[in-house]
Amino acid sequence: MNPASVIFFEKVVYYGVPAMILFLIAFVCYIKVEERRKIEKEQEGEDEMIKHEIKNVFSENEDMQKNAIMNWRTHKYDDVHNMKVIGDGFRKSTLLLLQQVLTDNYDKKGDVLIFPIMFSANHVIEVYLKVIVSLQQRLLEIQASPKLSHDIKKLLEECIANERVLKDSIGEKGIKEKLNLTLVYITELYSKIERVEVKKNGTVKHLHDMTFSRYANTSEQKNPAPHFYVEMIENATIDVENLEVIYQTVFGDLEDLINHYSWMDDDENERRLIQNEAMIDSMS
Repeated sequence: MNPASVIFFEKVVYYGVPAMILFLIAFVCYIKVEERRKIEKEQEGEDEMIKHEIKNVFSENEDMQKNAIMNWRTHKYDDVHNMKVIGDGFRKSTLLLLQQVLTDNYDKKGDVLIFPIMFSANHVIEVYLKVIVSLQQRLLEIQASPKLSHDIKKLLEECIANERVLKDSIGEKGIKEKLNLTLVYITELYSKIERVEVKKNGTVKHLHDMTFSRYANTSEQKNPAPHFYVEMIENATIDVENLEVIYQTVFGDLEDLINHYSWMDDDENERRLIQNEAMIDSMS
């Protein structure tokens, strides 16, 4: 063997073998450290689970900011006020979800959040319209409980019909102007969800299934069909930025009407109180 090759081989053995041994030792140490870290992390996770022990749903957190109090805003003897409270909750959830989509939609979360967004928004409209109808009936001194349906277009029409017979209010023209965008929104929505049912006797019935934002299929017990967006070939696209403007405006218009009838109701209650006091004075 060439003397130079012998010297090179001796150097490889002399330096390489110890280096290899050191490398193996370092590798084994690294494995041991990683295993130790994994065990410690698992223990921390177990400790965290013990620390945050699951309690009953209806229980109180020591940190008041982490509590939600369901009856903080509701009143025991005011059903109309309580309806408004529920509507306000769905209103806030609608706008918060819209902001989530508009702030960051790179993961296309809007494609699934649009369903709870529209469900919450439509429920806000339904509840707010029911509040308006209930306040109007109070002012009209209708004793019977209002027959409130889930058909938001009928509720809107009932609001207008009640306004026609109310005295010292905004009038039919005023309420129609205030409900204009709500009507435009409902009309477009109903055009999408309308289904025609022909009965055996030839009667034609137009149905509007608001379950489109809750389920993929219609609500018939027999032969449920896919909702309109499932059957569409092209994209069923919604401009979320535009939708936010619509909802903000509609919610604001409906709340203006609620405030209007609430003030009228307060004035009417005050008037009745004065009349009662005058009657008592005249009898004494």
